[in-house]
Amino acid sequence: MDRKTQYIFFVSGLLIVFLFSILLGLNLIQGLFLFVLSLLGLLMFFRPLWALIVLLIIRPAIDLWGTAPLIDINIISLNYNSLIGLLVFVAGIAYLLKERKKLPAIPSIYIIASFILLAFVSLIWSPSIIDGLREFIRIAGIFIVFALSFLIISNKSHFKILLKAFIVSSLIPLVVAIIQYFDGTGEVIFGEFFKRLYGSFFYPNSLAFFLVFIIAILLFLFSQSRKTEIKFLYGLFFLILFLVLLGTYTRGAWLGGVLVFLAFGLVKFRKVLLGGIILIALMCLFVPIIQERVGDIISLEPFSSLFWRIKLWQGMVDFFMQKPILGHGLNSFQVLSQDLQGLSILPAPEAHNDYLKLLIELGIVGFTLYLAINIKLLIFNLKNFLKSKDKFLKDASLLASILVGVFILMAFGDNIMRGTATEWCLFAYLGGLAGIMTSKRIKEKPIN
Repeated sequence: MDRKTQYIFFVSGLLIVFLFSILLGLNLIQGLFLFVLSLLGLLMFFRPLWALIVLLIIRPAIDLWGTAPLIDINIISLNYNSLIGLLVFVAGIAYLLKERKKLPAIPSIYIIASFILLAFVSLIWSPSIIDGLREFIRIAGIFIVFALSFLIISNKSHFKILLKAFIVSSLIPLVVAIIQYFDGTGEVIFGEFFKRLYGSFFYPNSLAFFLVFIIAILLFLFSQSRKTEIKFLYGLFFLILFLVLLGTYTRGAWLGGVLVFLAFGLVKFRKVLLGGIILIALMCLFVPIIQERVGDIISLEPFSSLFWRIKLWQGMVDFFMQKPILGHGLNSFQVLSQDLQGLSILPAPEAHNDYLKLLIELGIVGFTLYLAINIKLLIFNLKNFLKSKDKFLKDASLLASILVGVFILMAFGDNIMRGTATEWCLFAYLGGLAGIMTSKRIKEKPIN
């Protein structure tokens, strides 16, 4: 597309957003936000890598603030996060259609397509089509990011830019979390007496699982660096991440972070691993809040969050038995949990178990497809780790395998799929790495 055509698109987009803002009565900031989104949509076709990078940096930074309503017309209500998700959905599909000949090369693409199709069809029997449609666009957006990363990132230079973008994306959440710590403005969850850091995220757990991913990326960058001063900076940043992760008081993320550290450290730096194990052991022995949080799991206190979750899971199993094959439809879990006896609280409780949520909403078929996607990605990256002769890609594939495995485990006890910002980053990493490995394999294939 030549410069003149680009200029026409730019001016047309500006006029459309301007008129749209006036009709909806938006203020300057809201109109500017729509304009920036329009630019990102155009950038997806002119500079797709940078459009993807900007989206990955913005999304974690506004997870909480992005819940503020922006457009509210009759039954249509959209906040900032929804509009970003809608942009990824619409512009992403347009880009994928443009590159449709390359789609069959994407790992697990047919299973992903089947899962997305089932989620869409389930809207027919979902309790609320509008709420279900919002959830569909959000879930589809995660896999669209995966596909976009696969198509856009085809060399190590692009992938290294992506890694740096992940680190940049963590800066605002970390700064806000540190301010919360010193101001004493963390969130107090019902039944708990301590304040939990949540940074720029809507909920402490969301920040915690995001930090597990960032810690993994930082470990990889640390292992690849050869400069002492860079390693020192990475080590200092790792310490900050670790302390903020502790401040979220999210046990599932604590376990996930430990597993990532142990698994990657066992292969890459065993001396550092030993020191880390000693530090973790000492903290478990001498830090009271860690002892108490871990002790709740062992003792199953009646007022602990784990006891509450088990009670919820037991009550929700009956709903799965009612429609075990295809489920009750997308986004039905909270509608059903709202009516569960003894749990009549507002808002309705989340599942805190992705697999139970999938079984209830999309049945055995949806659960099997989702699990198959993750298992195939795990196997894909393990094979690349074992076969690759490129040290950088070998280590990146090892980390990808660890991340998929750890996130599969963490999903048993929390709402991992609900963490849109974290899921975008995780699947961008997996998609980008798969894009490199696939293009490398094609180039190395002998010509007959």
